[in-house]
Amino acid sequence: MTEENKDKVENLSTTLSGSSIFRYQNKATLGSLETREIPLPLGRVYQMDEIFQQWRGHIINHSLFIEESLEIIISKFLFKKDMENASLFKSIILNREFFSFMNKLRVLKDLLKTIEPFKSRDYSELFKKLHKLIGERDKFAHGQVTYFGDKGEDIYLEYFKESLKKEEITEENVKNFLDLSSKCRKELEDILKELREA
Repeated sequence: MTEENKDKVENLSTTLSGSSIFRYQNKATLGSLETREIPLPLGRVYQMDEIFQQWRGHIINHSLFIEESLEIIISKFLFKKDMENASLFKSIILNREFFSFMNKLRVLKDLLKTIEPFKSRDYSELFKKLHKLIGERDKFAHGQVTYFGDKGEDIYLEYFKESLKKEEITEENVKNFLDLSSKCRKELEDILKELREA
């Protein structure tokens, strides 16, 4: 690797995108005393990063909407038509950092298993979908993105879920997430509608 390219590699680690550092990896096998120029496709990586940041934004925004739906349903279960106390409960308890998205799902499960007419219904598929949605959201919110390929065209997320995982992210992943989000939203809207009519 020439001195000029060493400088490029060193500068790559300081290239920022939003709040993240570009991580671009490509492998080259070099023989003893061999040098090779390794092009760094920063322009293409910037383009891919813009696409990834849009995808990340969609996933986080849709997740926040679903999380807020859980908060509204929980508040409605507990406070019925007492909107003032429901709002207070939501802001003082449900929106605190210790009350995670997963904890809200657990509370919703307990409420749906306890209160009529919901307790006689099977919501196991909804719970699975919500659990999957939370896992996908966590990947995108906390995972480390790296760009691979000769032109930086492949996007991978590394995240920890029981062990370190690495997953290629494509437009299909995002489409599947948005479909999942839409199904969850519809089922949660049905529950909320029934609570409002009760």
